[in-house]
Amino acid sequence: ETRLMVSEAMEFYAELTGDSAGIERVDGQVRGKCWDGYFWYPPSCRDSPSQCLPFLTAGTGWNLEETMQKATAWNMQVAPVVAADWKAFTAFPSQRDMTFYWWVPDPTFLHLSPVEIAFPTFDRAAHNRGDKRTSPSSISIDKYVSKDLALLAPEVEG
Repeated sequence: ETRLMVSEAMEFYAELTGDSAGIERVDGQVRGKCWDGYFWYPPSCRDSPSQCLPFLTAGTGWNLEETMQKATAWNMQVAPVVAADWKAFTAFPSQRDMTFYWWVPDPTFLHLSPVEIAFPTFDRAAHNRGDKRTSPSSISIDKYVSKDLALLAPEVEG
């Protein structure tokens, strides 16, 4: 199962974006509507799905709701696709033109020279409410070293 099956997340998506056609109710649960039985499409792709560029993610749909919100809000022709496994996730972007979920400092897709898609500046209050239509906050991943660590903290040295 993917995040498309998380009722609360899909209800929030529809409420936030006004895209009630992008969800369906099945057995009392709300889920993302898969238009052809496989893919959820934003409004910009529903009339011409073949014009839509895949957005590849993995797991249960990393970044899925955020991508749905952005695709709808910014009229982007991208359709989220959840890879079946890690092997597929890491192979597909090298085989086809597509957007994909990626994080730094992971080296998996460095050979593709990926370019980040720019969105309006991070809005902390909106993000705290679950509205992910702006850029995510940037997080610095730092590494600190000391040439005399063994002297300064002998219990840390392994």
